[in-house]
Amino acid sequence: MSRRAWPIIAVAALCLGPFVVALLLYAGRDSFGGFDQLPNPDRELIENPAVVPLEPLRLADGGRTDPDWARSRWSLIYARSQPCDANCAVALDRLDQVWLALGGERDRVQRLLLVPEEDAAGVPDGGAVPDGFVVGLFAGPGGNTLVELLGRERLEQGRYFVVDPLGNIILAYPGTADQQRLLEDLERLLSVSRVG
Repeated sequence: MSRRAWPIIAVAALCLGPFVVALLLYAGRDSFGGFDQLPNPDRELIENPAVVPLEPLRLADGGRTDPDWARSRWSLIYARSQPCDANCAVALDRLDQVWLALGGERDRVQRLLLVPEEDAAGVPDGGAVPDGFVVGLFAGPGGNTLVELLGRERLEQGRYFVVDPLGNIILAYPGTADQQRLLEDLERLLSVSRVG
């Protein structure tokens, strides 16, 4: 090899070296920050994320959100197709505890309860929804695009959903999901995310 080739090889190694190292370190990791290393039997990774439509969400207090309510922040949604009962209250309390455990990162996350319009109060037997929850309403069959995206038939017992700051519904959990594992998933997402 001639002496002129060595500088070219050195420059190529210098430029390509970091890419090769990154490939070796991160090969096989999934796009959500290495969830393969955090086993969670409750987690459902939504392979082809549905996007929350840019439309206002009707609220239990009679108002409406901005059309882009699911953008710029992470969203934790608890949704159910039945009125909010005692089990719903427990699920909301569990979600609130997970949110509180996020510490300084919790400002990046909004919490929503999504219930049928006939349950406009969104509260079980005079109980209270934890402070800071947005209570959204959905109409009957075919009346709400968001609920159709979440899967109305899966909401009877209530489910948690994680929506990223771009409006993608990326994760789903049963209402009885393990709090610690849900917290670990959220912490991982927030640590690798540059948005929201």
